[in-house]
Amino acid sequence: MTARKDITYGECVAPEHERAATLGGEVARMRAFHCPVDGPNALAIQVLTTHDGFGWVALCYSESGESGRIADAEQQCSTWLQEFSFAN
Repeated sequence: MTARKDITYGECVAPEHERAATLGGEVARMRAFHCPVDGPNALAIQVLTTHDGFGWVALCYSESGESGRIADAEQQCSTWLQEFSFAN
């Protein structure tokens, strides 16, 4: 999905931080970046994975990100997605 540029946000900067993650028990990548067009603290976190042959993207977004810090946004996103599961 990233190589084909299926998931890009022209208003946002390129991913500033990327790390290993999980989504619904699947191996995933977490990508974090600022979106200055939406305000000085606007942040987006993408969590990308595959499940049953399909690509999945979970997006956590905050226009007002309390601190504008990527580490804080990644932690909050991880908390929100902690109980996510794929319906089979």
